[in-house]
Amino acid sequence: MSLHDNESIKQHVFETDLFDHDEKRRFERLGNRHANELAIQQWGWSSPPEEILDLALLSIQLQSMNDIDALVKLGLLDSKTKQYLLKNKPEDQQSLEWLWLNQPSLREDLNKTMTLRAGVQYFDDLLRLGIVVHPDMKKDALRRYCESKRCALGLIEGTTAVLCFGKYDDLDRFRMVGRSERNEVLSLITIILLH
Repeated sequence: MSLHDNESIKQHVFETDLFDHDEKRRFERLGNRHANELAIQQWGWSSPPEEILDLALLSIQLQSMNDIDALVKLGLLDSKTKQYLLKNKPEDQQSLEWLWLNQPSLREDLNKTMTLRAGVQYFDDLLRLGIVVHPDMKKDALRRYCESKRCALGLIEGTTAVLCFGKYDDLDRFRMVGRSERNEVLSLITIILLH
């Protein structure tokens, strides 16, 4: 069973109240285990704080939702606005694309929504929760290289270097290049760090 299936089941259990309290707690623990795995194995935390685990669990939940429902879950849209948007969106256009063009006030929130739905930490949340800019970003070569890729090198828990993108489009562009090009970027950063 995939994470999406577990989250769908969990959401259904909570919404329909089909199971008793012990069953609900079991599903909560399952979600928390997946959140812990996401935070440690993919996000780079060795001992993730509670807020990071909450974000990881939210990320897992958002991955199983459509775009509009994800915005509702995050409290960015109410049900009345959701109905209006669904009614007025052209059928041939993706929901997030249509929102991006027609609701400029939601653009930063859309960046967060898309980033979390992609299973990635959101940069502003990381800044708020204590990630620091990697000290080697002071090196001219690294700073220029990261600027060219529209990213920055951060440091989690003082030990784990992470590549951070301020916009979802930049992250998505990096994720879409081939594995060899991504490895090349990471290798170049490593070489710069070692000099």
